[in-house]
Amino acid sequence: MNLHENTQAVLLLTSHFTKLAQDAAKPLTPTEWGRFATWLNEKGLSPPQLLSGDVALMLSAWHDGKIPLNRLEACLGEDMPWHCPWKSGNEPEYGY
Repeated sequence: MNLHENTQAVLLLTSHFTKLAQDAAKPLTPTEWGRFATWLNEKGLSPPQLLSGDVALMLSAWHDGKIPLNRLEACLGEDMPWHCPWKSGNEPEYGY
């Protein structure tokens, strides 16, 4: 299954893929996502840009008490077990 990069980024930021460990970063709520997406748009950024490149640098001007930068980085982090599960190369073949 190939998802558009925009969809991938939004899913990583807003979805649960596994049961979260107690210290894991929480995905963004719909309200938080709306606030963050508005900010991205105002800065001329798009969600797919967050999948490749220096997230800390791109988001260096982001300041929000409920959505710290390290939370965003954790949601997007490649070391997380759910990072882009649809890109594993082990997707089942469906005979549709």
